This record gives sequence, structure tokens and C-alpha cells, in this order.
Amino acid sequence: MADSLFGIPLTGDAESIARLKQDVIEQQLRSQNISRPDYLKGVSSIDAYNALQDYYNNKQGTSFTPGYVSPMNPSVVNIDPSLSKPQFGMSTPTVLAHEAAHTQELLARKNVAQDKKTQTLYEGLARQAAEERAKEYRKQIQQNFKNYAKDASYEEFLGGYRDSKSVPWDERLADLQSLEAQLPKGKTLLDTPVGQAIFNTPELKQYWLESSIPLAIKAIPQSPQYQNVVFDKINQFSQLFKDEAKTTGYVQAAMKALQKAATTKVENPLYRDPFGDSTK
Repeated sequence: MADSLFGIPLTGDAESIARLKQDVIEQQLRSQNISRPDYLKGVSSIDAYNALQDYYNNKQGTSFTPGYVSPMNPSVVNIDPSLSKPQFGMSTPTVLAHEAAHTQELLARKNVAQDKKTQTLYEGLARQAAEERAKEYRKQIQQNFKNYAKDASYEEFLGGYRDSKSVPWDERLADLQSLEAQLPKGKTLLDTPVGQAIFNTPELKQYWLESSIPLAIKAIPQSPQYQNVVFDKINQFSQLFKDEAKTTGYVQAAMKALQKAATTKVENPLYRDPFGDSTK
């Protein structure tokens, strides 16, 4: 029987596969988000390699990183367990969740690019407006993260990049998504001190929900009904999400809420904080 991890095929160097499986013990991670299919969605296989061995074998494109995803083949997550440094918080499961976030982002971009081929002029303008707002949100999130990391103790793991300067948004997003993957099932960053400090306004909370729910939401083609009243629909989605979450799981609730928001007429365009207040 072929090797696998969380139901995903494992390929690559036999010794590296053995070490990866030793590092990622599925039974110990069953209580964490990473064990849910949503957090590894889009990953078709995990390739275990040993960078040093590849280098000595003159393998082209040798990468001396704990993990990476190639834009040419985004569904494959490449992991070198020998380079994971648990003492710095960079365990193999953490690296896996980080790289899976890149997989989801790359596949989502591909879906959006495909969707743009048939979008209307109005949809194009709506996408452009949404992207402009997103730039401001990302800038604020990055600044909030830096402010939090500045006062945080180094015992608190804040992702591989932590407070490094000029961290690209896709890397910060992957770090944050990796942090969420390590939380108990059903919890989000919004339930943690770091999440409450970073996403400290209703708008930023909503943006995190839209950006981080793994691929399930990011990959949905944006319908004209969803795009033509972008903010009103987001507000409606947030309220629906709150209601759905009472009876179902996190990702499932968000999926149902987004689908409803994409097909339901907005009855009240006024903003309502889905979390009850703007302080957490």
C-alpha cells in the first residue's frame, strides 16, 4: 500500500518519507485543524526530499528550505523534514500547513484568472474596487502584526517569518493560516490573542474570514450577484455565517453562508458587526 498522510499520497525519497511520517503523527494531530481536509485542500500529493542529498547528487533546482510549492505545479507540496527546526517552532506539521496555504492561494488565483475571461465590465470594476480595499486591509494587518510581535515574548510562536522586515503578503497569510491550522478543531485566529490584536476591526475580521477559509471560499467563482454589491454582500455573508455556525462546522458554515449571500437579495445594506462588537 502506498504511503500517505491525511489521505494524501506521499512520494519522494524513502528515508525522507519515513522521517516525515515520524514527525507528523496523525493520531496526535486529530484534535487540531490541520487534520481536517479543509486545511490541506488542493494538495494532491506531498513530496518528501532531502536537500543536502539532492545537492550532492547534482539535482537541478535544489531548494534548501523546509518546504516549498512550485507555481508550475501548485498541487504538490514539497517537504524536507531534515530542515524543520522544532526548537524554533518550525515543526514539519507547521511547514506543511504553511505550504498548503500557498497551494490554496495559487489555485485560487488560477480560478479567478479563469473566471475573469467571462466577467462583465461591471464585474471587472467590482473586482478592482475590492482589490483596492484589500490592499488597505493587508497594509493594516501587516502593521498590526508588527505591533503585536514587537511586544510578544519569543516563547510565543508567530510563524516562520515572525517580525522580519518586508514580509510579502502571501508569506504572512501562509504563516497566519499555519498558526490557525495548529489550533483545536473549529477554532480560528479570531479566538486567540494574536488574532484579536491583528484583526482589531469588524472589517479586518471579515477580511480574514474571506481570505483564510481554505480554498473552499477562495475557489468559488464570483457570481454577478455577489460582485455587484460587494460590501453589502460581505456584510450579509457575515451575519449568515454567524447564524449557520450555531449548528454546523466552521468551513461548512462559511460555505453555506457564502452561497446564500451569492443568491439572496440584500434586505438591509447597513453594516452590522457579526461578532457583536469591534474589540475582539
